[in-house]
Amino acid sequence: MKFIFLPLLLIVSLGSFAQMPLSDPNGNWTLLTDYSDEFETPLDVAKWDININDWGAWSWEPENVWLADGKMHLRMVNEKHVRSGDTLYFKSGAARQKKTITYGYFEAKVKGCATFPGVCPAFWMYSQSQTKNGVDYNEIDFMEIQQRQFNLNGIDCNTHYSLTTSAAWVDTKNYYIAPFKPNEGFHVYGCNVTPTNITFFIDGVQVASNVNQYFILPMKLIFSMGVRPPLMEYGPNGEKLPLPFINKAGFPTEMQVEYLRVWNTTPTKINDVVAGAISGVTNFPNPFTRHTTISYRLAKNGFVNLSVFDVTGRKIKDLANGIMAAGKYNVPIASDKIGGTGVYMCKLAVEGQIYTHKMVVVK
Repeated sequence: MKFIFLPLLLIVSLGSFAQMPLSDPNGNWTLLTDYSDEFETPLDVAKWDININDWGAWSWEPENVWLADGKMHLRMVNEKHVRSGDTLYFKSGAARQKKTITYGYFEAKVKGCATFPGVCPAFWMYSQSQTKNGVDYNEIDFMEIQQRQFNLNGIDCNTHYSLTTSAAWVDTKNYYIAPFKPNEGFHVYGCNVTPTNITFFIDGVQVASNVNQYFILPMKLIFSMGVRPPLMEYGPNGEKLPLPFINKAGFPTEMQVEYLRVWNTTPTKINDVVAGAISGVTNFPNPFTRHTTISYRLAKNGFVNLSVFDVTGRKIKDLANGIMAAGKYNVPIASDKIGGTGVYMCKLAVEGQIYTHKMVVVK
């Protein structure tokens, strides 16, 4: 009996890692095992850091992260403490990966915490102390659940970035009202990040998509529990200010993560590109007044540069610059992002092949 039982366990374990993204089960995806985790004990300390720096009103402590029953558990407790001279009232868990990544399909199966409102389970990634091409911060929130104190079903899928030319964050907020309560069961939260688009999925269904112009930095994946109103409040400059709660009902409380899976399309190397990789580039409408969409198709994976030039040959903007998978792409662009009325050239280059296309902006 043991001879039969053990191989079956092995098949189940390998099969779980072999699954594809819920939104695209028939796609050409390769699982990245360096980032994926089925959370079998013990915790993979080569992959995860659970003793990370506190931030704002959040005190993250390693004892609030553990593995059990094939899941990662992250807990928040109501515990008064002093940090850097400030009195705070909640401690929680956060688990951050040690390796960085920029592009890929990121998916996690998560159950929220019983306590609501005031606690926000989150699955996200962010950059640290890096600058590239004028970008000095990137953050993609694949999901923040239960953070809106008046709607348990509200889910935020947001992006944040800042540039070296300004200290201000630039936010894109996508708010989705789910047909379920995220703390009553496990749900699958996914995001496909490419050089041109950031697309969010919940239970395999697309709920939002944003053009990717500035998310180019290496980032670290993280699960966390954050304090939210009414257990804290926001200051005049958006700072998170603690409120004095002692022996608050509903604590401790925890979120659970059944798995994290990260994929990339295959092949991903630049030298996998072959002749005939581009199939035209167009835009519609053309001419246009305010908005148009640039469309093109890649027959093969490869390194892509999509850019816009004025009639003097001056480059105005890069719309894509990186390795991209085979497929069709649609890139929205607004006329005020490239200039006033006039003629512009769109150039698509893939490994020595170049297509150009004329676009006209009219009043």
